[in-house]
Amino acid sequence: MGYGLLTLKPHEYIVLNEAKKEEGMPIATIGAGTGLGECYLTADKEGQYSCFACEGGHTDFAPADAIEIELYNSIKEELGCDRRFSVERIVSGPGLATIYKFLANKFPEKVDSKVHDAFLAAKSLQGKIVGDNAKTNALCNQAMEIFVDAYGREAGSAMLKYLPRGGFYITGGLAPKNLDYFTKKDIFLKACFNKGRVSPAIQAIPIYLVLTEDLGERGAHYYAYQLLESYNNSLLGNAIARERVHEKFATVNHIALYSFIATLSVVTGFILGRK
Repeated sequence: MGYGLLTLKPHEYIVLNEAKKEEGMPIATIGAGTGLGECYLTADKEGQYSCFACEGGHTDFAPADAIEIELYNSIKEELGCDRRFSVERIVSGPGLATIYKFLANKFPEKVDSKVHDAFLAAKSLQGKIVGDNAKTNALCNQAMEIFVDAYGREAGSAMLKYLPRGGFYITGGLAPKNLDYFTKKDIFLKACFNKGRVSPAIQAIPIYLVLTEDLGERGAHYYAYQLLESYNNSLLGNAIARERVHEKFATVNHIALYSFIATLSVVTGFILGRK
């Protein structure tokens, strides 16, 4: 996913925060889908980026208000956790489904039976049902808003760790499928920027929402090409080195031959002179 960012064209992402992009500075991404992925890239002195994986999606989830505290305790009880669970339990497709299920139990009077039946039947795609009905169903909308707020907080935390002034990218399948919650509603960026006295550090970072969902494949292709190019360059370098060694060896041989001829000439001249 990280290397795939290096292949993006301008029409493949939306600018969420129009800050100055600094060349050669770190790049980072967070992507919610079936799980929550995070990674970052740094550049060498030639400006070539290397990608580093991490497990940022498994950092602790921290509830931010009263209803999230209830949600937090509900999930801990369901999972049998003593003290904590990861943010991925909330910020992911399954996490969105978990939020809806909690709200449906808390507010049974808001449950739409048709939507709820579709939700129960969807199994591993329950998060999709919530997203598909978020604009028309109050409970799904509430679940989506809690999800996007938590997503924004985690994105902001990731940006504080990496300070990716080369660009921070929202990837994964959930954001492009629910664009209005990231672009028209003031939820995601507000949560991103809500970092107290260090909020200006986040506001100075360019933030992009990626529309394409094939970054994994593109990144694998990009990295494979880089490996092939590096291998070919090493072969070429070895060939040049061998040629230089051969040239050096040939030069040494020529010098030795010329020295021998010169010495032989001197000795021959000396012998002939004595005669």
